[in-house]
Amino acid sequence: MKLRWPLDGDYTHLSTKYGELLGSKPHNAVDISAPDGAAVYAPYAGSLLQDYTPAGGNTAKIVNGSYITRLCHLSEPVGVARYVQAGDQVGKVGRSGTAWTGFHLHWEMKLCGEPVNPLSYLPKEGAMPSKCLFRYQGQNPVLPAKEIDYIKASGMEDALIINPDWGINRDKPLNCPIAARFWFDGEPDKQLVYDGAAGAEKWLAMIRPRFQAAQALGWRSIAVTSPNEVYIGSLEQVRQLNAFSLRAQELVRNELGVAFWAYSYSEGNPPYTELNKYHADSAAHLAVIALHEYRMGWQHTLPAEKDTWHMLRYRRMAASLAELGVAMPEVRITEHGIDSPAGWRNYVSAPQQMVYLADYETACLQDSYVKAIYPFIWNNYPGQWEPFSMSGDDINPLYFDHIRQHRENIDDSIEQVLAVANTHVIAQVPDFALYKHITGNGLVLASGEFSIGSWVYQWAYDREHNTRILYRTQAPRWAIEEYRVVPN
Repeated sequence: MKLRWPLDGDYTHLSTKYGELLGSKPHNAVDISAPDGAAVYAPYAGSLLQDYTPAGGNTAKIVNGSYITRLCHLSEPVGVARYVQAGDQVGKVGRSGTAWTGFHLHWEMKLCGEPVNPLSYLPKEGAMPSKCLFRYQGQNPVLPAKEIDYIKASGMEDALIINPDWGINRDKPLNCPIAARFWFDGEPDKQLVYDGAAGAEKWLAMIRPRFQAAQALGWRSIAVTSPNEVYIGSLEQVRQLNAFSLRAQELVRNELGVAFWAYSYSEGNPPYTELNKYHADSAAHLAVIALHEYRMGWQHTLPAEKDTWHMLRYRRMAASLAELGVAMPEVRITEHGIDSPAGWRNYVSAPQQMVYLADYETACLQDSYVKAIYPFIWNNYPGQWEPFSMSGDDINPLYFDHIRQHRENIDDSIEQVLAVANTHVIAQVPDFALYKHITGNGLVLASGEFSIGSWVYQWAYDREHNTRILYRTQAPRWAIEEYRVVPN
């Protein structure tokens, strides 16, 4: 989510920073100095609710899906609950509550119930427009029907599937193309990289029949990834990888008709930063490179921006190439998450995991060459990767809800709406147009309000006809539209 500053541009001084210790506790918000009566604006669109605490005083609470913002110490209550757009005025700076340090705005924000630094979500100079980089990665190609429903509802552009030749869900096929990653027991394909261009020829002979088998099953492929996490620790190995990658790209394009995603480096590789500049020979001619970047288990609380060895270390490669006048190719992070044999669930809850994923995505959005992130957090194949990659109903709604909120072009077809109606509920606002329309016409509320893009929806139940009616409305007119009637 990309935010706007909640005050006028003249007021940017932070009197208390996020994480700064106040006594023995960290300050999970930012305090912005501003004069009495300065206008306070909504940092994003959502349901505006009045809140009050002895410490925060008069507070504007703004809810949008999994995001909750509190703007505290306002001079007056915000008044009736209503829906606001980013930039709408929601109050004025005051000193209500315990604003001992003078007039200021206390801005706190939570994602999935966990505190986050709102400054991380502000647009940065040179950053990409707000959008979602996240995709789906499946370790078993026969995806559960419920998981496919989530993928379809999110409208993502593509997915990464390991061993797509092993099967497909024919009852409910995926509606987006895939990148294929082929796993060989013992990983003999890794050794072929050290044979350079000749190794690429042998590698293609290994994957060609498997790729063709996947196509025959019905998968629509857009790419094939390089052998997985080949260790590169010397100048000679970099040269071999360059030769392998260039030849593999040529073969995959010409013989399989799809793109090739090169390198597939593991986190922290190559171990010597100076080796990055020797990628110039291949990087100048490659379309896409793939990298694996993990938040390591024992340091999972470290922000992405602070750990440039395991995360965001692609920037080191970009800097090395830039010195030689070579632009960084398109980057796809084909694995991300919390890496540890103990599994991510041993360290964090699903909401915390979602906060960490969003933190990493926010950092990646600063670099325009990063096109997609494929977290390694789902698995429905017993016996493989279970400790740190388990599918479940706890992370799925949070993850796919995040994707829906951040996509640039959101499809609100009835199939999408029905799929997300129970997973994208926002705060009930009694004075809001939908609530008034439904209750005012003698109907029964059958869901909370939920939003997809700029539309806000709500289900009603018609007792007389035993039907459910889906209504929707949209700013700025908030006219009510009957969108769908279905038998109950």
